[in-house]
Amino acid sequence: FLVLFVLVLGAALLVPLALLLVLPWLESWLTSRGADSPEPGLKTKLLAGSFVIAGALLAVPAALVAGVFAPIIARVRGWNMSQDRLSAQHKLLYVVGAVVFLVVLLPLLNPARIRAALSERAEGADAQVELHVSFDPEFHSRPDGYRGLCSHYGFEFRSKPHQMETGLMYKAAAEGSVDVIDGFATDGRIAAYKLYALEDDRGFFPPYYAAPLARSDTLRQHPNLRGILGALAGRIDDDAMRRLNYEADEKGRKAAQVAREFLVEEGIIDTTAGPGAGNAGTIVIGGKNFTEQEILGELLAILIESKTNLKVVRKLNLSGTMVCFNALTAGDLDLYAEYTGTGLVSILKEDAINDPDEAYEHVKEVFAERYGLEWLEPFGFNNTYTLTMREEQADALGIHTISDLARYVDPSFEAQSATMAANGAPSPEAS
Repeated sequence: FLVLFVLVLGAALLVPLALLLVLPWLESWLTSRGADSPEPGLKTKLLAGSFVIAGALLAVPAALVAGVFAPIIARVRGWNMSQDRLSAQHKLLYVVGAVVFLVVLLPLLNPARIRAALSERAEGADAQVELHVSFDPEFHSRPDGYRGLCSHYGFEFRSKPHQMETGLMYKAAAEGSVDVIDGFATDGRIAAYKLYALEDDRGFFPPYYAAPLARSDTLRQHPNLRGILGALAGRIDDDAMRRLNYEADEKGRKAAQVAREFLVEEGIIDTTAGPGAGNAGTIVIGGKNFTEQEILGELLAILIESKTNLKVVRKLNLSGTMVCFNALTAGDLDLYAEYTGTGLVSILKEDAINDPDEAYEHVKEVFAERYGLEWLEPFGFNNTYTLTMREEQADALGIHTISDLARYVDPSFEAQSATMAANGAPSPEAS
């Protein structure tokens, strides 16, 4: 306030000061043109009039300047204001300036008021910005999604997260429409949009290694499929999957083109390979409704078409996990790509197993016994869930782990962490 007030006073003072510079030149110019000398008091009236104009433009601060500085300037210039015939309006202006100084300015300069204003400003600067959060619909409902995350870390967002389709979330985060989203570790848009995947420092998200999940009946009917699909085992690491996703999501290429190009580059199929005769039976391949699943579905389909005479029917983009899983158990699908963590937590409803090999062996055993389904060898990448923010914002707020995020959005996080530690659960700091 003080800085602004001084600046406004300075601006108001420029008007009469400019007039002081112009008046001698104006008087000389008029005299050279044969005009009579200015009447007595004209200079003072012009000076006072300049303060009237300044007061009209700058209101209270200008009136204050008029009341305090006009008599001083007139005396410095040697003008006897007592002999000038000033109008009643000019005299009133000086009175208003003095009143403003006594009634308005002095209370504003009260030290206690100034300290309170500065304190309020400091508190406003330190106030936290509320983060806008959006998750995809499946993350809202999964045990290894939002509710499980809040329970595991012991915090809640201040406002309920909105639901948003996966394809829209990344752009919304990059553009600043939302601040926190759920992401996938192998999504190429995280790096492309300068986003940052927060570290899961308490190990909530299980490993999500992708692998073909097939009906045991299908593999018995077509025993060569196990070996054919085994050509993809361990061939797609995290970086490779990010690149494939980026090609489809950001470059707009068809999933089938991206998949075929990868198979050729890896030497898994020939450049001239095409579908077989299609007279050896039919295989139905499914997939969930996001880019990575479509690419994986095409990899499986193209590979089978190129290596067998089976006819392949694609049923990709079938919504979420349970739609694909139920279709597989019902016999409407023969196989689709699934993730070990999803099978463990979302389908079996069991606690997460953080060791990748142990998680894979567990779901492989239980799915075979309970559902008659077989997990084939994993592709090689781990598409775990992440909480993702804009990199610049995460750095500015000092948020690099999920515990940092919890600490930022929930003031009770530290106390809850201490309680969890006292009850034997690991605190974020101890993890």
